Amino acid sequence: MWGYLQEKQVALKRNRVDLYHFGYMIRSKSARKLGTTTAQQIKDITDEIRAFLVKEHRNILSESFMNKDKRSAVEQIIKSFLLSNQVVISDVPSEQLLNMVCDDIVGFGIIQPLIDDQDVTDIYINGTKEIIYEKIGEGECKYKYRYEAEEDVKALAYKMVNSTSESLNTAKPSVDCVFPYIRINIALDEIAGLGTTISIRKNADHLRASDERMLSTNQATKEMLSFLAAAVKAKMNILVAGATGTGKSEFMKYLSSHIPKNERTLVVEDHPELYLHRVFPDHHFVPMQCRHSEVEENAIDFDRILTNALRQGLKRLIVGESRGKEALQMLNFFQTGHSGFTSVHTRSAIEGVKRLMLMCLQSGANIDAKYLYE
Repeated sequence: MWGYLQEKQVALKRNRVDLYHFGYMIRSKSARKLGTTTAQQIKDITDEIRAFLVKEHRNILSESFMNKDKRSAVEQIIKSFLLSNQVVISDVPSEQLLNMVCDDIVGFGIIQPLIDDQDVTDIYINGTKEIIYEKIGEGECKYKYRYEAEEDVKALAYKMVNSTSESLNTAKPSVDCVFPYIRINIALDEIAGLGTTISIRKNADHLRASDERMLSTNQATKEMLSFLAAAVKAKMNILVAGATGTGKSEFMKYLSSHIPKNERTLVVEDHPELYLHRVFPDHHFVPMQCRHSEVEENAIDFDRILTNALRQGLKRLIVGESRGKEALQMLNFFQTGHSGFTSVHTRSAIEGVKRLMLMCLQSGANIDAKYLYE
């Protein structure tokens, strides 16, 4: 934990005197080191501030997780609290203390550095055992820190869930939470053998898979990239196949970059991951997503969205990931003269085609497998 505290120091340039940091510097010179450890001191003051926020600023606190504006407002409240109460921890700089308290209360705590690292794509919290993350160019890595108590992991889990309309409890021990550019799955220790587990998938707000990057990392040759660009511009239908974490979403972003800007393209996803309308704001991308509900008539699945798509005046269709019976309707859409692409979870391109066929056959429609091959 202490190593993490040391790594959180941040140097900020300011054009005016910050009374909090100036006063903190003066007081720290005369502060006595207490008998408790630095980590315990930080925990104690964090708990005190959290209790204060719950009592005096409950509404803004509940809305601050994953909300930059609200987090900034909470940060100012925390800074005022530290200043008015003359809080000093002698061996922790003021900016470091402020950042750590904010990360713990309205952020992701000890995994905040992984959240902030744009090259980290996935984070797996396996109870108190370990934290694993996947980083571009490095693959799967073990994080140097971990949670020391199950209660700490659950506290993070409930913080995430409380910022959504979802629920998490003994009766419903698993849940999906979706935030801008982040998708989270949580399983409580009632069903997870390692303790409460949290899986975090981060989606970039920019194009990671550029020509330059793929060439420099030997992921593709110039000839391959030229072929892919030509295939998209020629309106060929493309199936992207790969296992979990192989970069299918980023590759689909790359393909989408070659779609002409004036072509109206519907982007259908179960949960938002591509964000093409934000990555390429000059293109004509129209995002739509499924709506999940325990009440069947309130749910909106792929079928309903794709049925409506034919009335949208589209030129192309992108289905983020094909998982079930919607595959047949998507192929029918492609046969009407439209083009597009989708992805499937498989280990190879051949298996990807077979899986897509199986999805079509499972739709319940009376269809011959030979027709699908054609």
